[in-house]
Amino acid sequence: MDESEAVETAEQFVRLSLAQRHQPEGSILLHDLQLDYLRAQWPPEDRNALQLILGAMRLSSHVIAEDPCQFVSQLVGRLLHYQGKAAIDRLTRSAARGAQQPWLRSLRPALHAPGLGLFRTLSAHRNSVYRVALSGDGRIAIVACSDRTTKVWDVGSGQELRTLSGHGGGVKDLALSGDGRIALSASDDKTLTVWDVGSGRELRILSGHSGDAKSVAMSLDGQTAVSASSEYFLGTTPDKNDQMGLAYSTDLVHWTEATKTPVLPRRPGQFDSRVVEPGPSPILTPDGIVLIYNGGDDKLVYRTAIAIFDRNDPRKLLYRSEQPIFAPEKEWEKVGQVPNVVFVEGVVRRGERYLFYYGGADKYVGVAEAPVVSH
Repeated sequence: MDESEAVETAEQFVRLSLAQRHQPEGSILLHDLQLDYLRAQWPPEDRNALQLILGAMRLSSHVIAEDPCQFVSQLVGRLLHYQGKAAIDRLTRSAARGAQQPWLRSLRPALHAPGLGLFRTLSAHRNSVYRVALSGDGRIAIVACSDRTTKVWDVGSGQELRTLSGHGGGVKDLALSGDGRIALSASDDKTLTVWDVGSGRELRILSGHSGDAKSVAMSLDGQTAVSASSEYFLGTTPDKNDQMGLAYSTDLVHWTEATKTPVLPRRPGQFDSRVVEPGPSPILTPDGIVLIYNGGDDKLVYRTAIAIFDRNDPRKLLYRSEQPIFAPEKEWEKVGQVPNVVFVEGVVRRGERYLFYYGGADKYVGVAEAPVVSH
């Protein structure tokens, strides 16, 4: 089937109400009933292979949307990990034979394979990603970006639903109501904005901070919110090294630094020798205040680590990682707007695990997970 035949087939599916139009332009999305029917046509022993094939296509969707000519390279490359499965081998051979032009073929597994944790990459952002918030049912994600916008995503389909615009500065933090209908964004322009997620409509602007609005939290019903213009914060010294400070406030408007020296200084010769920057909001535990932070070395390779402070005296450092717990490994974490960067900025607890949302190479958003450990 050539391109014109594929387009005509897609149009027939839409006209017969068997599918709906989907982004990017020209693509379609089958209804769940059709997908269930297609799955049922596969022999039981091959249905696991079908899930892997669908997973490979999902992982590649952001690449194919930009360049459809990479379809064969992406599909074959991601399924190399599962060579030897008859159904997958048949598909990759067929795809290779049907390629209409030269394509890059991996000899060894190099792309992230389906079934190994990564679900999807959301990549419409053109600037740094600062924060991610997820609706209670996990279906909607909103992403704060340095380009002054917030993007709303359908997690299941990977479709960008809308862009929330209006801030005069970068959007630094986000919060969602429990039902995912109301969003609250905090910005460098010293304001908070309340949004209707479904329509993208700006409901109101909250002002009062004398400094950049850095952090925000909202009740599940979306009726109450708290914000801060600093907490554990980043400060830059005259020699261009970034270290972490601590400030306090009684009214969330006027702030005082709690220490005369950095509460978490850089460490020459280590992975955080140049930059020490706070990540998501701290996690309060019985053993202390757990802060995920991001460290950059002299070559500005960014990695992630943990610091624990005394819950009765947040100035007192109890523990600090000697080695990073997370580092750039995947290709899309190493190559992008800023190379060799993983920068954790969002955390959500779901059951007995934490999901950590992070920027990769200042271009992509990824998610890593860790179990909840209780002593």
